[in-house]
Amino acid sequence: MKPNAPPFAPHPGLRAPSMFGRQAAVNPRYMSSGANRRMSFAEWKEEEERTAALSGRRAHVPPVDRNGVPLDIAHYADPDEALEWAQKIVARHAQDDEIQKRAKAIEAQMGEDLKKGVATGDPEAIRSVVQAALLQLRDTDPNMWPTPVPTPGDFANEFGTPVDPTEIIALCEELGLYTAFPEIVNGSRVESWRELTQLEFASGCDSCAFTPGECPEDSVHHTDTESVTKRHFGVKKSLTESDIRHSIAAIAGGVGVSALIGAFNDKGLPGELDAASLIRGGVADLKEKELRLAMILVLNCWDDLLVNGDNGANPLEFDGITNSITVTNGARACPNWMTGTFSAANFDRFLSAGCANPQAILGHPTALAEIALGYYAIGSQTVFFDRNEGIVPGLNFASQIMAGLGPIALIGDSRFPRVAGGDGSFTTIVYPVRLTHNGEPLIYKATQIPLSAKDLTPGCTAVAFEVWAVSALVVKAMCAQALCQMDFSGMIDDGCTYVHPCTPATLPS
Repeated sequence: MKPNAPPFAPHPGLRAPSMFGRQAAVNPRYMSSGANRRMSFAEWKEEEERTAALSGRRAHVPPVDRNGVPLDIAHYADPDEALEWAQKIVARHAQDDEIQKRAKAIEAQMGEDLKKGVATGDPEAIRSVVQAALLQLRDTDPNMWPTPVPTPGDFANEFGTPVDPTEIIALCEELGLYTAFPEIVNGSRVESWRELTQLEFASGCDSCAFTPGECPEDSVHHTDTESVTKRHFGVKKSLTESDIRHSIAAIAGGVGVSALIGAFNDKGLPGELDAASLIRGGVADLKEKELRLAMILVLNCWDDLLVNGDNGANPLEFDGITNSITVTNGARACPNWMTGTFSAANFDRFLSAGCANPQAILGHPTALAEIALGYYAIGSQTVFFDRNEGIVPGLNFASQIMAGLGPIALIGDSRFPRVAGGDGSFTTIVYPVRLTHNGEPLIYKATQIPLSAKDLTPGCTAVAFEVWAVSALVVKAMCAQALCQMDFSGMIDDGCTYVHPCTPATLPS
């Protein structure tokens, strides 16, 4: 420090490396005097030096009163003094010989840059040099003891790990047939209907014409009465009052599950147009959370019954598609020579052979994808490209094919059973079906009690509730329904575990 200089303060052009992030501008007298609007800093600096020489004072020392007290708050250091200030900062951080060596290297490397920044009045250049020096000095922690530094013993209790209050249902779900089939609700426990199965002349096929003056032949017809008994299915859950109240307090404190994200489903594959049972739902307490989970479980159970319900093996279930549309029940089946590797041409011939043209094909989404790919291969496709842009290769099929008899919808459900062939293939059954006829549904859910939640009689300190439904699958006009068992290319692995993972691995006989 030069004689008679006031206590050290940084040049106002420096940006102080303070924890408060204060930034100094250029010399305030250069700005406040308005000189910045008519001359550069270097010109003003020279003018100040000439003025100071005439008055007998240093150019970078502010004027003082008759007692020697500076008239300005800050001390304006010259370049050499600013460099000395930066060297002191470095010296204060020198903890050992290694850091002292590095400090000298930093001084040699950055000293000229610092002088240049001060001389030109560039605060950003000065800040960059000083900050770089400090960062290099601080990149090594000082010696600490003990090493490693221990965590306080009660840290886990005092500062618990926060848990995201949103719970993701990391499971797959399937509601394909549940979504696709309409639901007809009535109070009857049994769904009953009549089907006319015979209408012909009494004496045979040659009796349509008759002799003039005589009477035509008599006719005969036959009607069958069909019925399906609606079945109960659901789930019950019991909870204590204490747990429910605790869950309310936990959610209010921000540590309880307050939202559920629904499960995965195979949207994108042909036929997979089903919506998820839950996209995102809020949770007020434990009971509401368990209620939502119970509804998801029952809906997936319902869908599984629509596919694989087996009244013969389990009289509490109703028959699903795989046990309703069978040859025994009167459905039309592919001939034996078609049961090998899938052929789109042969399959199209089978579809066209029936008198009641199918409106949809039910089956596993991977089988429907192979059917769509097969129809794509036998068709005529042209790609038109008239813009100078990149082409994105690939195929994405809609949930429909254009068969020889017209468009047919694809309705997929991952609960249809498949059997792996061990060679990158699998065997499964697909079901060409007719869904409606002259506005009358032929395949639908016949429901007595829709999906419902019901509180049961509470206990002393607990509550119970159930989620349930009473319904059955109705398949009318079995002669209009068909099935085909074939081999398809593809893999069995589905990835995630399913909600209600009870799909059988064997095909119905």
